[in-house]
Amino acid sequence: MVLAVLLLSTGISADMGPKASTRIRFEGLEGQRYMATLLSPEPFCGPYTALEEFPDNPRYTPEDPEYPIWEKFVAFEGPDGWYFLQYFQDCTETSSFTWGYFPPARFKLLLYFPEQDAFVVSAESYERYAFDSLFTADLHDLSLSPGETKIGEFSMQRSYCYLWQIVSFFCRMAATVAIELVVAVLFCYRARQQIRIVLAANLVTQGILNLLLNLTAYHAGGLLLMVEYVLLEFLVFLLEATAYAFLLPRYRPAGEPARRWLAVIYALVANGVSFAAGAAILIVTPGFLLPVPF
Repeated sequence: MVLAVLLLSTGISADMGPKASTRIRFEGLEGQRYMATLLSPEPFCGPYTALEEFPDNPRYTPEDPEYPIWEKFVAFEGPDGWYFLQYFQDCTETSSFTWGYFPPARFKLLLYFPEQDAFVVSAESYERYAFDSLFTADLHDLSLSPGETKIGEFSMQRSYCYLWQIVSFFCRMAATVAIELVVAVLFCYRARQQIRIVLAANLVTQGILNLLLNLTAYHAGGLLLMVEYVLLEFLVFLLEATAYAFLLPRYRPAGEPARRWLAVIYALVANGVSFAAGAAILIVTPGFLLPVPF
């Protein structure tokens, strides 16, 4: 059976897990109709391709209602070396643009205003800087004439909301420390020195663990975060179980047996409960498994 599987199996491609995204919020264009896209220095990115390099792969046909706008973007003569990858959005209602599936790593912003038949393209290029890269484009001073193409005329800044990362970090730390102290009391580790050992161990191990989780969420997204969380929590359990087994029995009440095995069980129970609490906080906090709000 094993040989049959090895001989008869074929390779497959799978697409899974969250993807990096680029999101842009527009300010100053209220009441105007406009479409947005990102120009790429490469003629393809994921499933998106430039029509001039891949003429057999048009993403729109004359039957599509967006076909006239697509034709305008295709005909646009942009900066040399930058490609329209046939992806665009109508941002009139949302005042925001999201490219959530294989966005270009480096890009220029291109806007089209159908009522004026005018284009605006950024003078400089930008780069994705996080798994969910957020930008804010200020176009309050933009003025357009029919049929023109403007370069620049607006500013765009990074606008990632780091507040959620900070809030989640301290919420997970507070929940972990509180849970492990309560469980320590339930396991009769109530001496002052035992409480200090538990507190110190958690501040070190959970501090490092949660800092790594924040960095992973920021740079790599939620799927790798959850895999890393399980592995790191197991490592934390091993470290804390070892430390507790050697240190907590030293400060037991007189006449009580050492019972190092109880310290290991305590570490297992405490880390299991704190892991569940931390996972719940990760799930509901934007920037980890949920999109980061503007």
